[in-house]
Amino acid sequence: MKVHIVIKKNHLTLLLNGFFNHYYLIKKIITPFYLYNSMNKSINMFDDLIDKVKLGLKTQTIRLIKLNSANTIDFQTQFEECLITKSDYNNFPLIQSVLNESKYLKGDILTIDNSKTVIKILSVRISTMLNVTAKELEKEGIKSQSYSKTTNRLIYFDYITESYTLNTISDSYKTLMEKCYGSTVFQNNPFVFIYEFKVVR
Repeated sequence: MKVHIVIKKNHLTLLLNGFFNHYYLIKKIITPFYLYNSMNKSINMFDDLIDKVKLGLKTQTIRLIKLNSANTIDFQTQFEECLITKSDYNNFPLIQSVLNESKYLKGDILTIDNSKTVIKILSVRISTMLNVTAKELEKEGIKSQSYSKTTNRLIYFDYITESYTLNTISDSYKTLMEKCYGSTVFQNNPFVFIYEFKVVR
């Protein structure tokens, strides 16, 4: 026996309107709780770097990964294999586990300490501290100035001596990391999280 269900056009319209009204009502209720939880995180930056964030000149931040010493060798092995095979992090359980334990995750909305600036994390990836490329460092907001009025050459900021004396952005980055984590931080070429973000407020 066949049963034919006939829904008149105006009835269908009422059903759809009811669905969307409930959807937007639920969304309106849930959204503030989501934003509260996701914004209940903060991130610290030097004052001059906060200024670069506001100007859109800093869209990335690099943070040291503190690995469990028992997992360091296995993690390094998986990371090297990941690079060689150009595979997704999801294919490597230890890498994915470290990503999941990151203080900041993709989609997090963070308030910068001592600032009203709010950012949203767009992506999280892993590198080693010495393997961050100069092109990637251009997103770090590292301070530079013209070497002279007659040349396009830039001279970069030394974050230890607080002077413009360095010839490359990579050298400047090294002093920034040393200021954050100590003078011996590069000895073992540690792993780092690279967080890309955008300003949302």
